[in-house]
Amino acid sequence: MKIGQNIKKYRKARKLTQSQLAKLLGKDMRTIQKYEYDEISPPLRDFEKLARELKVEVVDLLYGDNKPFYPVPEFMSKELVINIRLKVSPDGFIDVEMD
Repeated sequence: MKIGQNIKKYRKARKLTQSQLAKLLGKDMRTIQKYEYDEISPPLRDFEKLARELKVEVVDLLYGDNKPFYPVPEFMSKELVINIRLKVSPDGFIDVEMD
């Protein structure tokens, strides 16, 4: 499934119209239509806000139900797994935050 199809799927699951989602994101409705028809992709800096408004993770927007699965090796304790959040700064650099 493409990113646009995922956006549409999660928007409908939240019972939002394209116009409502556009307002939440500060975009116009035509931009949301272009996202959903894969005419354009959302800018990287907008993925986190889009995911937050749709109540999903960024990986859900990227992969939908076909998320890659990376199992934790048996020898690793679950306490060693680190959550990492990537954010794009206004100047285009990626910041890494670790929980």
